Amino acid sequence: MGNTDSLPVISQTKSAVQLIAGDTEGAKQTQKNFVKGCPVVSQVVATVALASGNSEFAKESQLYFLQGVSDFADAVPVLGHVKGAGHYAFGDREGGDKAMKAASRSVGVLGGGIAGCAACGPAGAVAGGVAGGAAMDGIISAVDSALHNEKRLYGHFHAVDQLRNSKMSAGEGFDWVVTFVFDGVAGYRGAKAVENFTAKRAAYAQMKSEIVEAVRQGKLELAGAESVDVIVREIQHVALQMKEAVKSGPEGLKGTKCAMVIDVEGTAYTGYSFRLRKAQRLDPFQGEEATTQRMLNEKFPNGAPKVRGSAGGEPSCAEQHALHEFHKARGNPRAAPSRMITIEYDGQQFRAVARCGNCKKVGQHIPMGDVVTDEINGAPVPLDDATKKAFFDALLVQILSVCDCDCDSDNDEEGKDK
Repeated sequence: MGNTDSLPVISQTKSAVQLIAGDTEGAKQTQKNFVKGCPVVSQVVATVALASGNSEFAKESQLYFLQGVSDFADAVPVLGHVKGAGHYAFGDREGGDKAMKAASRSVGVLGGGIAGCAACGPAGAVAGGVAGGAAMDGIISAVDSALHNEKRLYGHFHAVDQLRNSKMSAGEGFDWVVTFVFDGVAGYRGAKAVENFTAKRAAYAQMKSEIVEAVRQGKLELAGAESVDVIVREIQHVALQMKEAVKSGPEGLKGTKCAMVIDVEGTAYTGYSFRLRKAQRLDPFQGEEATTQRMLNEKFPNGAPKVRGSAGGEPSCAEQHALHEFHKARGNPRAAPSRMITIEYDGQQFRAVARCGNCKKVGQHIPMGDVVTDEINGAPVPLDDATKKAFFDALLVQILSVCDCDCDSDNDEEGKDK
């Protein structure tokens, strides 16, 4: 079954089981395999061996490590199949068969987990993963045996045959038991990946449909060659900007907002609410009044309406920050932006939000651009364009734990930023 020798804790547990079973040589070999195959440990051991003059062990260690990486790649759906095809292309039939079998088995595990989750929830996903792996072992065993006209058992079927004929060692028995656990975990994670993918696709579809409806009703006009897809991508871009800003802030920074001004050329200018600016140690106004407040003062010399929180030159609103950056870049405080996008993070999800009441009042006197997100207030914003990702891309990212789709941080209202 799979190679567990390179995994911390599991490898040590396996050695203990082998010792209890009286297989001292097997226990020693397992730990020798661990120092040769475990990432980082393997490289340190090889470096020390090389420095000590034991170049043979250093070479052996790195070859063992690379074989482990190759075995891992074999078990990844699609990647393993491509790798198998490569082996065949270079005449390595044994390596091709190995990769194809491992990759196909993983497809069975994931498929079983997805089906099990649909039928019985998380517990069904675990059971489905185990059942899917066993089913693929049976199919592979049957096909391989038929092709070669001899008994060629694979996976669970090979393990059962070994056990029945009293040929299974303690280490092999440990690996077999652990395979059930791995299959269950993989089935569960595969099902969760599909759930996440489906949820993101639904959120994207909702956001897009609401924008389309706003355009249809004339609440939002698209200038020039712009399309709904352009607007959707801009909204997602703002959410990603905010994700990065929130990640670098302190924990518990909830309810902060991010705004982006888009000028007529399509250039973007980002602004953050007061607490987020403070967490980022940003001082965009540098003690001066916001450009919008300055314009209001000029327009109403006998008593201008106040931009919220602007008395000390630090408006709490993210929109005022974005507009200030826009006006500075343009060198013209009276320049009119094309549109505005505002996003809020509630500690769990990024959502489109409408323009706050104070900014609406300011916008009656100062050109601030249409707020695209007014018409989709409260709509969740997915951080990736799920409709443009292949199903297996999303699945593999989840399985390999490469994607950090989780975010930690915050929520509050425009007026509460201080």
